[in-house]
Amino acid sequence: MGAAIVLIQDPLIIATAQHIWMADAMGLMTLAIMTRVRFGHTGREIQADGLTTALYTAGIITVVLRVAAGLMPYFMLTLYVFSAIF
Repeated sequence: MGAAIVLIQDPLIIATAQHIWMADAMGLMTLAIMTRVRFGHTGREIQADGLTTALYTAGIITVVLRVAAGLMPYFMLTLYVFSAIF
């Protein structure tokens, strides 16, 4: 049995990666399920419309802003505010 090799020791980078996987990826997956169900249960064709595309775009921008806030502490509050707006 070998020991696991840790390539990155910076706790901020590890915490940022965990946040992306645990919170933002799960949030976007939940959004994906909800938008698919919205079309499927109403009998419409499962194809993204403008609103769905805007929702996904806002979700991805939110992820980018939150990661940037973790990497740029001086702008953290501003980036969190814009993340909340999206």
